[in-house]
Amino acid sequence: METDELRKEETQFLVAGCQIEREKQLMDKKSKLEQSIIEEQVYAKLWMLDAEKKAKREQEEQMVKKRKVHETVNILTWQQIKDSSRLMSKNKKESRNNKCSTNSGRKSLSMTRRSKDKSSFSIEKET
Repeated sequence: METDELRKEETQFLVAGCQIEREKQLMDKKSKLEQSIIEEQVYAKLWMLDAEKKAKREQEEQMVKKRKVHETVNILTWQQIKDSSRLMSKNKKESRNNKCSTNSGRKSLSMTRRSKDKSSFSIEKET
């Protein structure tokens, strides 16, 4: 009977050892699962930080682009104003020259009329 009791004790010992081994495996599995969850959280946080950096960088690039466009528009507007003022001053000069030539044309016209009338040979400025 002692052999039966020894076998029974040995079996209980092996069963207890298997249970301990199973519990160790479950604990390892649980710690690996927790570790993978932590890693996923870290990667999610890194991805979120990267997305925030990218959004901030894109916003800064948009601001720089808008500023450059605004500066370009200001320069073009200034050039157009400068060109139009040059054109206006040129037109004023031309109109002055045209007035002078028109006035000289009037003078010659009045001289011609007067010379036809033979009443006077003086040139008078008409306005």
